[in-house]
Amino acid sequence: MHKHQHRVVVLGAGILAALTYCGARADAVAFWHFDEAPGATVAADSAGTHPGTLFGSAAFVAGGVSGNALSVTRAGNGYVTMGDYFRFVGGDFAVVAWARTAPGDQTPDYFVLAKHRATIQQGYLLGVNVSGAYGAVDKAWFYQSSQAGGEPRSTTSVNDGNWHQIVGVYRLGRYARIFVDGAPYEDSRTAVFIGGNAASFAIGAIDFNGTLQGYFTGWVDEVQLYGHFLTAAQVQYLFEHPSQTVIGPLGDLDCNGAVDFDDINAFVLALSDPDAYALVYPGCNIARADFNLDGAVNFDDINPFVEVLSE
Repeated sequence: MHKHQHRVVVLGAGILAALTYCGARADAVAFWHFDEAPGATVAADSAGTHPGTLFGSAAFVAGGVSGNALSVTRAGNGYVTMGDYFRFVGGDFAVVAWARTAPGDQTPDYFVLAKHRATIQQGYLLGVNVSGAYGAVDKAWFYQSSQAGGEPRSTTSVNDGNWHQIVGVYRLGRYARIFVDGAPYEDSRTAVFIGGNAASFAIGAIDFNGTLQGYFTGWVDEVQLYGHFLTAAQVQYLFEHPSQTVIGPLGDLDCNGAVDFDDINAFVLALSDPDAYALVYPGCNIARADFNLDGAVNFDDINPFVEVLSE
């Protein structure tokens, strides 16, 4: 990469900003492709160390978004459980899943994935259709430990018999957003602190006093979890490349685990002198400055960086 001349942009009240990027590669903390052969009873985690165990009617079937997929039925108490992991308390995170239901299925209380104990206001989940005062018919929604109305809801109808990408993005102290089938996000609500719980993380189920119960009928594929937020460009990339992962968090160029104004100087250095950036921030991945995901760190990444800082 050749060196560029230094350029800055104005942030807010006269704060000068430029961009850069760092950090060791931080892909998904878990990724279940559900590509196992029919008859298998364990779903491999290609990104981490948390395989899922199939119960009830849960089965691997052909016809997924990429390869095979997971099929579950509520009547057959079908679900996959990974155990008490992925609490995501006190930090940013994102959940990505592809889901498909039968056309016109408006059954209430459908949960694509959940880390939540029923009747207690904690954890998170991706839901479809209504659940009490939460959600909406034919829509997807992202529960974030909030009271009813605090969950972002999709505007896209997802019960048409087609596969849909459903993504929940949470930034601590900022927002919770839902995306369906790529960018842009379809709804955004003020982030609520995620309450911790001992429920098992599960696909197609919800925890009732320590016992999982299947609560989804349909198909699920390509489920990813991230311990950082995703940008709209990253969500769009995953929509176009369902079996791939992305790095992050984009913008954490000083590698301190947060994306804030302390990253401005690092971004500027990455943009203007990549070699110097590597010396000042050893071990940091300059690709975290590639906000438009075009494979290069250049001036086209400045505005997206500013937007992430100001959100």
